[in-house]
Amino acid sequence: MGFQGAPTRTDTHRHVPFAYKITFQNKNFKRIALCAHYDTTIDTPGASDNGSGLSVLLGLADFLSKKELDCSLEFIAFSAEEYYGMCDEIYIRHCGDQLPYIIAAINMDGIGQKLGTTTVTVAKGSEPFRIAVKEQVKRYPGILCVPPIALSSKGVPNLAHSHWDSIEWISETKLMEAASIIIDIIEELTHY
Repeated sequence: MGFQGAPTRTDTHRHVPFAYKITFQNKNFKRIALCAHYDTTIDTPGASDNGSGLSVLLGLADFLSKKELDCSLEFIAFSAEEYYGMCDEIYIRHCGDQLPYIIAAINMDGIGQKLGTTTVTVAKGSEPFRIAVKEQVKRYPGILCVPPIALSSKGVPNLAHSHWDSIEWISETKLMEAASIIIDIIEELTHY
Protein backbone atom coordinates (compact mmCIF):
# COMPACT_ATOMS: atom_id res chain seq x y z
CA MET A 1 0.00 0.00 0.00
CA GLY A 2 1.58 3.28 -1.02
CA PHE A 3 1.55 6.58 0.79
CA GLN A 4 -0.39 9.21 -1.14
CA GLY A 5 0.65 12.78 -0.62
CA ALA A 6 1.46 14.52 2.61
CA PRO A 7 -0.74 14.74 5.67
CA THR A 8 -3.34 17.41 5.09
CA ARG A 9 -4.53 19.95 7.60
CA THR A 10 -7.58 22.10 7.24
CA ASP A 11 -8.45 24.89 9.66
CA THR A 12 -11.86 25.72 11.10
CA HIS A 13 -10.58 29.26 11.25
CA ARG A 14 -7.22 30.92 11.10
CA HIS A 15 -5.36 29.19 13.97
CA VAL A 16 -7.40 26.15 15.05
CA PRO A 17 -6.66 22.93 13.13
CA PHE A 18 -9.64 20.59 12.95
CA ALA A 19 -8.32 17.50 11.26
CA TYR A 20 -5.13 15.87 10.17
CA LYS A 21 -5.68 13.28 7.47
CA ILE A 22 -3.29 10.74 6.00
CA THR A 23 -4.45 8.44 3.21
CA PHE A 24 -2.69 5.22 2.24
CA GLN A 25 -4.02 4.74 -1.27
CA ASN A 26 -4.08 1.61 -3.36
CA LYS A 27 -5.58 1.08 -6.81
CA ASN A 28 -9.00 0.24 -5.35
CA PHE A 29 -11.36 3.16 -4.74
CA LYS A 30 -13.05 1.61 -1.71
CA ARG A 31 -11.76 3.11 1.51
CA ILE A 32 -11.94 2.51 5.26
CA ALA A 33 -11.76 5.59 7.48
CA LEU A 34 -10.15 5.25 10.92
CA CYS A 35 -10.79 8.16 13.26
CA ALA A 36 -10.00 9.49 16.71
CA HIS A 37 -10.25 12.91 18.29
CA TYR A 38 -7.29 14.54 19.97
CA ASP A 39 -8.98 17.17 22.10
CA THR A 40 -10.34 16.78 25.63
CA THR A 41 -12.46 18.92 27.91
CA ILE A 42 -11.01 21.74 29.97
CA ASP A 43 -9.15 20.74 33.16
CA THR A 44 -9.05 17.01 32.42
CA PRO A 45 -5.92 15.01 31.56
CA GLY A 46 -7.71 13.24 28.67
CA ALA A 47 -5.93 9.87 28.85
CA SER A 48 -8.97 7.75 27.93
CA ASP A 49 -10.86 10.60 26.28
CA ASN A 50 -9.04 10.53 24.04
CA GLY A 51 -5.30 10.04 24.29
CA SER A 52 -5.85 6.28 24.18
CA GLY A 53 -7.88 6.41 20.97
CA LEU A 54 -5.34 8.67 19.29
CA SER A 55 -2.44 6.41 20.33
CA VAL A 56 -4.18 3.37 18.80
CA LEU A 57 -4.95 5.37 15.64
CA LEU A 58 -1.27 6.30 15.24
CA GLY A 59 -0.13 2.74 15.96
CA LEU A 60 -2.57 1.38 13.39
CA ALA A 61 -1.37 3.92 10.80
CA ASP A 62 2.18 2.68 11.29
CA PHE A 63 1.26 -1.03 11.27
CA LEU A 64 -1.33 -1.01 8.46
CA SER A 65 0.74 1.18 6.14
CA LYS A 66 3.04 -1.83 5.72
CA LYS A 67 0.25 -4.33 4.88
CA GLU A 68 -1.15 -5.11 1.46
CA LEU A 69 -4.93 -4.66 1.64
CA ASP A 70 -7.59 -4.58 -1.05
CA CYS A 71 -8.75 -1.12 -0.01
CA SER A 72 -7.39 2.31 0.84
CA LEU A 73 -7.10 3.52 4.41
CA GLU A 74 -7.76 7.02 5.65
CA PHE A 75 -6.54 8.01 9.12
CA ILE A 76 -8.25 11.11 10.52
CA ALA A 77 -7.45 12.89 13.79
CA PHE A 78 -10.22 15.34 14.69
CA SER A 79 -10.24 18.28 17.04
CA ALA A 80 -13.28 19.88 18.73
CA GLU A 81 -15.11 16.57 19.17
CA GLU A 82 -15.83 17.44 22.78
CA TYR A 83 -17.55 20.61 21.67
CA TYR A 84 -20.55 19.55 19.60
CA GLY A 85 -18.54 17.45 17.12
CA MET A 86 -18.32 20.46 14.85
CA CYS A 87 -15.11 19.31 13.18
CA ASP A 88 -16.81 16.15 11.91
CA GLU A 89 -19.24 18.43 10.07
CA ILE A 90 -16.44 20.60 8.71
CA TYR A 91 -14.63 17.49 7.51
CA ILE A 92 -17.77 16.33 5.70
CA ARG A 93 -18.15 19.75 4.11
CA HIS A 94 -14.56 19.61 2.81
CA CYS A 95 -14.35 15.90 1.94
CA GLY A 96 -17.98 14.93 1.37
CA ASP A 97 -17.37 14.00 -2.25
CA GLN A 98 -15.27 11.07 -0.98
CA LEU A 99 -18.02 9.61 1.25
CA PRO A 100 -19.42 7.21 -1.39
CA TYR A 101 -16.04 5.42 -1.44
CA ILE A 102 -15.92 4.89 2.33
CA ILE A 103 -17.20 1.40 3.10
CA ALA A 104 -16.72 1.76 6.87
CA ALA A 105 -15.65 4.28 9.47
CA ILE A 106 -14.05 3.04 12.68
CA ASN A 107 -13.92 5.59 15.48
CA MET A 108 -11.66 5.04 18.48
CA ASP A 109 -12.82 6.90 21.59
CA GLY A 110 -12.48 6.10 25.28
CA ILE A 111 -10.72 2.78 24.82
CA GLY A 112 -8.34 0.97 27.11
CA GLN A 113 -9.70 1.86 30.56
CA LYS A 114 -8.40 -0.60 33.18
CA LEU A 115 -11.77 -0.78 34.93
CA GLY A 116 -13.94 -0.36 31.84
CA THR A 117 -14.97 -2.61 28.99
CA THR A 118 -13.95 -1.94 25.42
CA THR A 119 -17.08 -1.79 23.30
CA VAL A 120 -17.85 -2.06 19.60
CA THR A 121 -20.90 -0.41 18.08
CA VAL A 122 -22.09 -0.80 14.51
CA ALA A 123 -24.12 2.33 13.87
CA LYS A 124 -24.91 1.49 10.23
CA GLY A 125 -24.07 -1.33 7.90
CA SER A 126 -25.40 -4.24 5.96
CA GLU A 127 -26.60 -7.33 7.80
CA PRO A 128 -23.61 -9.40 6.59
CA PHE A 129 -21.29 -6.67 7.90
CA ARG A 130 -23.03 -6.61 11.30
CA ILE A 131 -22.75 -10.40 11.53
CA ALA A 132 -19.07 -10.30 10.54
CA VAL A 133 -18.31 -7.72 13.25
CA LYS A 134 -20.20 -9.71 15.89
CA GLU A 135 -18.24 -12.83 14.91
CA GLN A 136 -14.97 -10.93 15.34
CA VAL A 137 -16.10 -9.63 18.75
CA LYS A 138 -16.74 -13.22 19.91
CA ARG A 139 -13.01 -13.90 19.48
CA TYR A 140 -12.19 -11.21 22.07
CA PRO A 141 -13.65 -11.97 25.52
CA GLY A 142 -12.80 -8.50 26.86
CA ILE A 143 -14.83 -6.69 24.19
CA LEU A 144 -18.61 -6.29 24.00
CA CYS A 145 -20.82 -5.42 21.05
CA VAL A 146 -23.31 -2.77 22.22
CA PRO A 147 -26.13 -0.79 20.59
CA PRO A 148 -25.29 2.71 19.33
CA ILE A 149 -26.52 4.52 22.44
CA ALA A 150 -24.00 6.25 24.66
CA LEU A 151 -24.13 4.71 28.14
CA SER A 152 -23.09 7.97 29.74
CA SER A 153 -26.20 9.64 28.27
CA LYS A 154 -28.22 7.16 30.37
CA GLY A 155 -26.44 8.14 33.60
CA VAL A 156 -23.74 5.44 33.68
CA PRO A 157 -20.67 7.06 35.28
CA ASN A 158 -17.28 6.90 33.61
CA LEU A 159 -13.80 8.40 33.98
CA ALA A 160 -14.11 10.71 31.00
CA HIS A 161 -14.38 14.41 31.61
CA SER A 162 -12.98 14.15 35.13
CA HIS A 163 -9.64 14.62 36.84
CA TRP A 164 -9.45 10.80 37.08
CA ASP A 165 -9.00 10.48 33.30
CA SER A 166 -5.26 9.90 33.67
CA ILE A 167 -2.68 7.48 32.30
CA GLU A 168 -2.77 5.37 35.48
CA TRP A 169 -6.22 4.14 34.43
CA ILE A 170 -5.13 3.00 30.94
CA SER A 171 -4.36 -0.66 30.22
CA GLU A 172 -1.77 -1.36 27.54
CA THR A 173 -3.26 -4.85 27.15
CA LYS A 174 -6.71 -3.40 26.40
CA LEU A 175 -5.23 -0.95 23.89
CA MET A 176 -3.52 -3.84 22.10
CA GLU A 177 -6.77 -5.82 22.16
CA ALA A 178 -8.65 -2.87 20.63
CA ALA A 179 -6.00 -2.52 17.90
CA SER A 180 -6.16 -6.27 17.20
CA ILE A 181 -9.92 -6.38 16.71
CA ILE A 182 -9.76 -3.31 14.46
CA ILE A 183 -7.15 -5.05 12.29
CA ASP A 184 -9.36 -8.17 12.15
CA ILE A 185 -12.42 -6.11 11.19
CA ILE A 186 -10.44 -4.28 8.47
CA GLU A 187 -9.21 -7.58 7.05
CA GLU A 188 -12.82 -8.87 7.08
CA LEU A 189 -14.04 -5.69 5.37
CA THR A 190 -11.64 -6.11 2.48
CA HIS A 191 -13.69 -9.15 1.41
CA TYR A 192 -16.78 -6.98 0.70
